[in-house]
Formats: sequence, C-alpha cells, structure tokens
Amino acid sequence: MNRGGFKQPSIYSRTQQDPEKRDYKKGVLGFILVILILIAVYILFFSSLFRINKVELNQIRYQDKTAIDKTIFDYKNKFILNRNLLFISSGTLKKKLLSLPGVKNATVIKKYPNTLIVQVEERSPAFVWQVLDHKYLVDESGMIWAVYEDKFVDFPVVVDDKNVPTEIGKKPVPASFSHFVLGLKSDFQEITGVKYVGMEVVDTTNELKVRSGAGWYAYFDTTRNAKTELANLNRILDEVKKTKNKKLEYVDLRIEDKIFYK
Repeated sequence: MNRGGFKQPSIYSRTQQDPEKRDYKKGVLGFILVILILIAVYILFFSSLFRINKVELNQIRYQDKTAIDKTIFDYKNKFILNRNLLFISSGTLKKKLLSLPGVKNATVIKKYPNTLIVQVEERSPAFVWQVLDHKYLVDESGMIWAVYEDKFVDFPVVVDDKNVPTEIGKKPVPASFSHFVLGLKSDFQEITGVKYVGMEVVDTTNELKVRSGAGWYAYFDTTRNAKTELANLNRILDEVKKTKNKKLEYVDLRIEDKIFYK
C-alpha cells in the first residue's frame, strides 16, 4: 500500500494521442462538413426543390394583365435568389405591384414547395373623365388609373368644361364626387324614368350638370346624397307632368331646401 499517496505514473498518467491519427479524424470531419455544406447549397440554390415553377394569379377584369405578368416575371428573374421560393421577397414584389396605377392592393403568398400565389385587388372604374378629346378611367377614390378603352362604353362620361390638363395617377375629383356619380349611374333612370345622356362639370366638382334623354337637364350638388336629390328631381317632374303643354328646360337642385326649375 502506498501510504504516502503517490500515484504510479504507469496507471494514472494521460495516454498521449497519436498526432497523425488526430489530424486524420479532423480532416475526415472537415471533409464531411464541406460535403454537407455543398449539398445544402445545391438544394437551396441550384436544385428544383424550392424553385418557383408556378405563379397563380387571380382573375383580372380591368387592369392590363400583361403589365402584372411582366412585373412578376421581371422581379422573379432579376436575381437568381428571386427564383427560389425561400428567398424571394413577398414584400418587395407587393410594392412593385402597387406601383401599377390600376392595382389598389396586392397579396403575395408562398405555397411550398414551388408555387407563388399573387392576389391583386384592382381599381374599378367609377366613370370616364373627359378633357377635350382625352378620356380617362377614374376609380371610387377619384384617381385616374388608366386610359379609356371601348370596353368601358357603359360607364358614364363626365366632361370637364374647364379643360384642365390631367394624367394617369392624378386625382381630378374627390372621392365624394365619384360616389355621387356612381349613385346617379345606378338610380337615375330608376327614379326619374328617364336616361341620362351626358354629364358636365361646369365650374367646380361640387356642381354637376346632367343632360337627360328627354331634353331637359338638371344641376346637382355633388356634396350631398344622390338619391335624395333624385327624389327631389322626380317630385318636380311629377309636377310638370300635371301641367300640360309645359316643356321643362332645367331643374336646379344646388341650393339646399330649394328647387328652381323652368
């Protein structure tokens, strides 16, 4: 028994590891790590696992679909990473879509492993704004978002008698004006029994002159409720009908609680 507490070196000393064997193990582990990294890089960047091969776009009614398709295509192919569903930025693509005048809102969804879903909320036409021989489509907010096309022939045309120059992206009228025109479009014939054939802004967008198919015209205050003013107009039309041989020339509804007609 070793009472002095000394340890025998042959039993307790640390075994020295062969340096060559240790370097070999490190080399193998390093090689395996490099291989794993290369495999991960290949899967993420070069394989078809997350490559975008399908773009789903909702039905487009008014906006130029080719402009939307081109915006998506250009962004997806701008950088190699944008072709990968993992790395393409939904937020950046959304901003690019919102830069199109006819796009009101957009949502970009990643559907793994390979599909990009794009949902576009379009600006819908409220009426056609005409300045001289130029016609534009105006939405509910009062913004011009496109040039007029013949497929929008059923929408009311409002002529700007002041001929103030404008362009796509501008707001020639407030939202309240757009809502008023939409109200006339839906209720004019139903309430009065007569079609409208033309609309004009004479001085300001607070006042609208509407020509009827019966030959008379009416002045409206666009800051008030369209249905209420149409009801007042119809009341005058009923009075005129009772007066035989009297031809109506105009009805002025612009002053609140007062109606003038001739």
